[in-house]
Amino acid sequence: MDSSAVDAIGKLAVDAAGLNKLATPTPAIFHNGHIISLEALNQGRSRFRGSYTSDSLESFAEYVKGNADDNVPAAGFVNAERMSAEVFFNLGDAGTPGHGDWTAALQLKPTPEYAAMLGVNGKRLDQRALVEWIEDWSSNVSAIQKDGSVITMAKAIAAIRKLTIKATSEATHQDKDFGARRSAIEDIEASADEGIPYALSYIVTPYTGLSQRTFTLRLSVLTGGDKPQLVLRPIGLESAIEAIADEFRKVLTNQIGDAATLHIGNFTP
Repeated sequence: MDSSAVDAIGKLAVDAAGLNKLATPTPAIFHNGHIISLEALNQGRSRFRGSYTSDSLESFAEYVKGNADDNVPAAGFVNAERMSAEVFFNLGDAGTPGHGDWTAALQLKPTPEYAAMLGVNGKRLDQRALVEWIEDWSSNVSAIQKDGSVITMAKAIAAIRKLTIKATSEATHQDKDFGARRSAIEDIEASADEGIPYALSYIVTPYTGLSQRTFTLRLSVLTGGDKPQLVLRPIGLESAIEAIADEFRKVLTNQIGDAATLHIGNFTP
């Protein structure tokens, strides 16, 4: 085969490769019925894309402000109920849609002390378990009486440790002309020499970056078994959760500023 034939074959191969090349911003070819991207063979990407995730509100806001286009605000979506947010930097709009594949996501984590309160909410505890929980979070807890007065934690813990159950019964019998009636009433009462605390005051920062809150944990004593069981329930917890979510939205809006337009809800590009 002479050199002219070799040159001709080479030219045919080059022409064939050119026919398979796709005129797209990202280098690609059509081969064996599939589109194959050649972007990895270039020195750099055709466009920037990636996913940033964080549980820090401050770091999330800094990233959004540092990467958003000064002329075109990023699009953000806030799920206050889940304490999360997601920002799209290249979403575009209906007229000039973008790929929406460069994002920043925020998912706040409850602080350990707030998670501890939610974990104990409504849970039945024996005396030892409650005392240990109080001792674990002693820097956040104070004991209060029904009138709001504060009692020392040493006195409150002593009362819980020495909690006793006393049962009294009362029976009534009544004769009638055509029968008799009998009733029995059992009164079960829990008491302690030191006086059982009415509630616990619990000071906590629910999420890092949000304000501190004070919860009142109502203390109930269940006397149905051989040993008393104690239950803590935060008063007005649902209302507090809504207030925390509203604060999250406001703080996030203030920290991001004009870098992103925030909407309430979720969005899937």
